Amino acid sequence: MSKHALPLPPLAFALLLTATDAAAQRASQAPDRPLRSAETEVEPPPLFQPIGNGSGGFGGALAPGDQFGSHVASLGDFNGDGVPDLVVSAPGEADGGALWLLALRRDGSVRAQRKITGDGIGCGCSLRAVDGLGDLDSDGVIDLIAGAEDAAVVLFLRPNGTVRQHQRIATGEGGYARTTPAYLGISVTRLGDLDADGVQVA
Repeated sequence: MSKHALPLPPLAFALLLTATDAAAQRASQAPDRPLRSAETEVEPPPLFQPIGNGSGGFGGALAPGDQFGSHVASLGDFNGDGVPDLVVSAPGEADGGALWLLALRRDGSVRAQRKITGDGIGCGCSLRAVDGLGDLDSDGVIDLIAGAEDAAVVLFLRPNGTVRQHQRIATGEGGYARTTPAYLGISVTRLGDLDADGVQVA
């Protein structure tokens, strides 16, 4: 004991010993438990999630020649559930090419899907490449730009992922006055508001 410390009175010293002994007894009787209970551990997401016929929650039907996955683009959070969503092209699909809108879960699997085909929207072309275009018409819904055969097609979407209307961009269409080079729509991408007029450019 330090020469500066005051000695404990007998009663206080006895109470201190009693409390210490009680704590030690409780600790010896407690069962061994892991630092983290298995019930509270969160399963980490997989390192990768395949998506296709019969995998990743995908419920669509794909034929061998559909070329599903030829182009993939982010839609942002299309359905407002806090999880980013995707659009995937299948240019070999028999009905004028196809675009698949995929609403994802946090583990990367598919919660829901919506199929868009060239024949289905009546664009007179085969849909190939694709990218998200942001909300071009300011209706609160993300829109798409699709590459087609010698054309590009802007797809204005409804909240459920169906196409409300479309606009072809090709020679003499959609304000495009130049001669369309071969494979104009072989690839498309969003550039953002390039000329600062408040409208997205692709």
